[in-house]
Amino acid sequence: MTETRYIEVPAEGVPLREREAVAGAVSWAALDLEMPAPAIRWFGPCPTTSGELLAGMAGTANMPPPPEGSFEEDRRIRGYVSPQDPGTIWIHAGMGRVQAAATALHESLHSWQHNLMGPSRGPLEFAGREEQAAAYANASREIARSIANSSTEGA
Repeated sequence: MTETRYIEVPAEGVPLREREAVAGAVSWAALDLEMPAPAIRWFGPCPTTSGELLAGMAGTANMPPPPEGSFEEDRRIRGYVSPQDPGTIWIHAGMGRVQAAATALHESLHSWQHNLMGPSRGPLEFAGREEQAAAYANASREIARSIANSSTEGA
């Protein structure tokens, strides 16, 4: 299985309408789920560094450490909530305002789940929570679309 590496993207690097859509979706989810609104952080792909490239080409075992703040996942992801910081949701930058808003709803539910029940205890509970978050985002897709299309910024 190929791992995908990501790194934090400054909010200023995310299109304004996408940021507004996510903020609106998180605010709506916080009201709907009766919870504090999670903080929002952004991430994007983390390319191979020049040091990693040179070490790989030289065939050396002295691979430099990954860039600070980067993280790896075993699959491509749109969003993430860390068990160490469930009050923050991470959203993949650049997927467009509607998908970003829907992802924010999904991740907000994960934050709510963690606040209500703590971390998942095993793969079955994890799968159940993922299914619940997907259902929440799907049921709220029109809300996400309305939020995303109500931005005050020009097209």
